[in-house]
Amino acid sequence: MTPPSRAFASLAGVASAWLLTSTLGCVPMRGTMPASTWPLDGEAKICTTAERELEVAQWSSRDRVALEAGLARNQPVVVSALGCEVEVLPRCQAPGGYDEVPVTTTRLGSARIVARRDLVDAPLRAASLHGDCALATHVVSGVDVGRPARDEEIRPLRVDLTPLSLDGYDLTGTWSGVVRQPDGPYEIYDAKLSLTQRGSRISGVSRLDSIDGEHWGEMHFEGHLEGNVLYYSDARLIAEQIHPLLEWCYRGGFAIVDPRHQTMLGPWRAGFCMPGTMELSRRAD
Repeated sequence: MTPPSRAFASLAGVASAWLLTSTLGCVPMRGTMPASTWPLDGEAKICTTAERELEVAQWSSRDRVALEAGLARNQPVVVSALGCEVEVLPRCQAPGGYDEVPVTTTRLGSARIVARRDLVDAPLRAASLHGDCALATHVVSGVDVGRPARDEEIRPLRVDLTPLSLDGYDLTGTWSGVVRQPDGPYEIYDAKLSLTQRGSRISGVSRLDSIDGEHWGEMHFEGHLEGNVLYYSDARLIAEQIHPLLEWCYRGGFAIVDPRHQTMLGPWRAGFCMPGTMELSRRAD
């Protein structure tokens, strides 16, 4: 929804910069942008749990160490699982622990599974977390433990992830804050979402105002929840006040909902526009 120029020559480098950033993925966050945000490419296509690299050998050494440390303390391991990558959040804590359960599968490729640990009372509520949890989306709900190869020490081999639950937390209401677009025509906009939730579907109106008061636009907003992650897009323009050489981008993105602080934040992107982020807080009506 942030305005690029219709006459791209008047904003030098906008078109070429978009081609570069779209190739690179254009998400200035630690989490990974989904391959497609709903319904940016015309359908709900996002990376599913089954498509992620959940074999721990594929993780970074930092995340493997953090996983093992959490299991050693018998503390639930909270992660940010966006797109097809998983990042352990060691400073995000959750209540509960793991129980050892009978092993039903003994092999994982060339590795030998010797134990299985499952989280007690999964899934966890996002509201029950504490600490640095702004990017938290999933909890490690099960772990296969074993030997990757002969004579190696026992370690986690593969994990199961369960989305964090909003547990009845309803997004219906007014959310306000800012939309950022680094290197765009404006770098910051005042933003307001008026939302209605019906089950997992979210709809409503998004409004952006340029900080100089010169431009504003209202768009019909559509999205759906998966766990505590809202996947969304701007569906159509409702009304606007804007310079004839400018037009609003149709954003598609995701926002992580934190019911503890009543916030949502995440990145967005749009065709022929520089990407950005959205940071909103729930407003008392």
